[in-house]
Amino acid sequence: MNSQRQRRVYSALTISFLLFGLVLSAIDWRNQDYLAQDIPQNVLDTVEGAIISESSVKVKGIDVFYRVAEPGKVVDPTGLTLFLLHGAAFTSSTWQNQIDTTQTMSTLGHRVIAVDLPGSGNTASGSIGKREEFLAELIGALSPGQPVVLVSPSYSGSFSLPLLLSNPELLSGYVPVAPGSAFSYKGRLSNVRVPTLIVVGENDGRGSSVILKEIPTSSDLQIIPNAGHPAYLDDPERWHKLLHNFMGLVQSKY
Repeated sequence: MNSQRQRRVYSALTISFLLFGLVLSAIDWRNQDYLAQDIPQNVLDTVEGAIISESSVKVKGIDVFYRVAEPGKVVDPTGLTLFLLHGAAFTSSTWQNQIDTTQTMSTLGHRVIAVDLPGSGNTASGSIGKREEFLAELIGALSPGQPVVLVSPSYSGSFSLPLLLSNPELLSGYVPVAPGSAFSYKGRLSNVRVPTLIVVGENDGRGSSVILKEIPTSSDLQIIPNAGHPAYLDDPERWHKLLHNFMGLVQSKY
């Protein structure tokens, strides 16, 4: 995307984000029940039929590998895009092969994109400059003109947290799972207005997650019982239910 077009897209996104924020501020994100609605059985019965394609896009001179699943036919498209980052020990494959988040969420009507960050999976390492700028360009390339709900576990917090401050208009929602680098942002998140679902495993440290409660539009801690650092792997059913309810709230006010 050339710089002039990128500026136009970001300007349009900024206006949309401001209007979006006025509506979202009316929701009491802290006190929602994010387990209220079950995933419909007809969705669960057809998850295995989800179609996932693979491709790559050049960002900062690096060919970034990604997987994408378009909305399925069981549920009407929601218009939302779920954008999946990963932890240091994982890749985009995790969301498809270790846990069927890509399939489940696309069957629920969302567009789902999972990427391999530089130096992981099928994406080569390279010089990318500031991580938030890299992530902003990546989101702009894969979801032009459409803010995303960004899932960011562990290591990927070093990409997503600075993006919250630099380009919040690119996000319609944020789902941090014990994100790295959070302590560096203590006292800096009170002006963020991106709806945020904070997920943490019961057996993992909660320090970084507690800091995220500075975000006025954040949930309370959503603790997955008996789960460790990659909490989503220990209880995929609860993880998908949390995502389903959160994205339903975002969709209702989008």
